[in-house]
Amino acid sequence: MKNVYSITLVDNQDNHDFERLIRCRFNGDFSENIEKYIKDKNVIHYYHNCIMLPDLYDAEEFVTKALKQDSKFIPYADKMIDKALDMLIFDKALEPDFEMRVSVLYKNYHNDKMEILNNQLNLLQKYFDKDKLTFYFSTRETDYYDKESMQNIVKLCEEYPRSSVGYWGGFSPVDRFLEANQKADMLVEHIKSLGLSPFEQFLLVHDFVAGKPYKDDEKLFHSPSPEEFNCRKFVDCMTGDKIVCVGYAMIMERLCDKLGIQCDYVHGKAQEQDKTSGVTRLVENGHAFNMVHLVDPKYGIDGCYLCDSCWDSELSQRGVRNYFYSAMPLQDIQYDSHSRYFNEDMNIKDYGDNIVKYPDYSTPIPLETFETALSTAYNKMNDSEYDEYFNKEFITRSLKMTVSHGNSIFDKQAENCFTQKDLER
Repeated sequence: MKNVYSITLVDNQDNHDFERLIRCRFNGDFSENIEKYIKDKNVIHYYHNCIMLPDLYDAEEFVTKALKQDSKFIPYADKMIDKALDMLIFDKALEPDFEMRVSVLYKNYHNDKMEILNNQLNLLQKYFDKDKLTFYFSTRETDYYDKESMQNIVKLCEEYPRSSVGYWGGFSPVDRFLEANQKADMLVEHIKSLGLSPFEQFLLVHDFVAGKPYKDDEKLFHSPSPEEFNCRKFVDCMTGDKIVCVGYAMIMERLCDKLGIQCDYVHGKAQEQDKTSGVTRLVENGHAFNMVHLVDPKYGIDGCYLCDSCWDSELSQRGVRNYFYSAMPLQDIQYDSHSRYFNEDMNIKDYGDNIVKYPDYSTPIPLETFETALSTAYNKMNDSEYDEYFNKEFITRSLKMTVSHGNSIFDKQAENCFTQKDLER
């Protein structure tokens, strides 16, 4: 079993404060083993009473009254304790099961920050060999990294092989992190180059994400280790073949953000009422999806819509795409199972530490708008009128299937264009 310690590096620490922080991580071990390293009983008493309980004892008063020592004793004792604590840390670091996990939490990793970080890393290496250090690089403000930050992190990961890069949803080895982001950037840059409107861009992203076959990881349900949850992480879902609702929502949020489209990741556990007691409680299994704010003057769109590419993915494995949950008006949530993941008002969602209030109403997007936007997007995406798969027939079949699918499961009072289209017949 690993003997694991942890420490966090931030970019506003000076060297003195950071070294003191390292030492503090071992105070518990040192207190239990102090007699192995210090033989002077007065120094031991001084440590337990003045160092470990500084708010209860005045050091000078304790030394003169309790220990009957003069003022020269304090610097003598401090020096002896520092030396002994170093000896304990060195001994701990030599144990075969020792590991120091280092969370590096910087605002960014620009060149001007690297001097601070390198000083901190040098202090760590004063106590620990590289093979005892496991690094987790992340950023305080966002899980995105600009080019300069990413270049510097890659260099750090080369120097410290036992490293992972953090993003919203977990940590991954730097090579997989780079692969996932390169795939995302290539797709986004290609979409940007087509001169599409925001709604057209959004539909291409939806189709990319919904086109991934749902596949969970059996280990997810049998292992407590979060590192097994590779069907829920952005990086693993972009580079692997497993994905569940969390992965769909994360990819959707990330790609939309890169395109400048506001897209919130929303998750929650379903609320169900106990039949016996009548008490409402959360059930074990939850769900994740997105709330997207679409603004597109070309189509007269300006509203907030529910987007669930996970639930759209099921039909998308039959040779078409399902758009029923691509941009669902919020007033339709009351007829849908997604309402189970909101509170009783259905327009407030607890998202981390924030309360996000969504509108009560979204102007439904017409079916003709879906058809025109999809035709325009795929026409430009393929660099020809249409290719042999994503063509006009594909779009027509997809929208017809969406209408049929939606009306087989949805309340007829819903206002979305797919339900209304069926009612027109």
